[in-house]
Amino acid sequence: IIKNNNNSSIPLDAIKVLLSTSFISHYSLFKMPSYTPQEHADVTVWAAMKEGFVSGGLAAIPSTLAVYAAMNFSPKFVKATNWQSRTALAIMPPLFAFGFAAESKLVHRMHEMAHEAEHSKNMAEWTQQHMLNEHKKELQRMTTQRILSQPGMSGQKLDLPSDDESDDEVERKIVARFRESVLNSGVRV
Repeated sequence: IIKNNNNSSIPLDAIKVLLSTSFISHYSLFKMPSYTPQEHADVTVWAAMKEGFVSGGLAAIPSTLAVYAAMNFSPKFVKATNWQSRTALAIMPPLFAFGFAAESKLVHRMHEMAHEAEHSKNMAEWTQQHMLNEHKKELQRMTTQRILSQPGMSGQKLDLPSDDESDDEVERKIVARFRESVLNSGVRV
C-alpha cells in the first residue's frame, strides 16, 4: 500500500494494473527494438489510425448534433438544403479531423524514428572511434614497452600521460554518452 499526498492509501495491485495496462502497452508499441521494419511500419500506421479515429469520433459528435438541431429547429435550413448537403455537413468535419490527426501523428512518429536512427548511428560511430583510439593507445604502450625493454633503455623515462588520468577521462566520456543515450531514448526515469 502506498500513501499519496492526501494520506489516503492506494493498493499496490491497483498501481500494477494501471502500469501494466497503459504505460507498458504504450511503451511496448514504440520502444521494442526487436521489431522488423515492416512490423515497425505497421505499428506506426495503426497508432496514427487510432489517433485519427479518436479525433474523428470527437468531431462527429458536435457536427451530427448541429445538423440534427438544424433539421428540427430551423425550417429555413430544411428548405435550403437537400439530403446530400446535410450528409456532407455531418460527415466532412469528422473526416477532416481523422485525416489531420492521423497525418500529424504519422509525421511526428516518422520524425521520432529518424531521430532514433540518427542517434543509433552516432552512438555506433562514437563507439567504433573509441575502440580505435583504445587500440592505438594499446599499440603505443606495447611499442613503448618494447623500446624500453631493449638493452640500454631501462634507465630512461618517457613523458607519457598516466593511465589513471586517461582512464578517468574515458570513463567520463562513456558516462556522458550513456546519459545522452538514455535522455534521447524517451525513457522516463
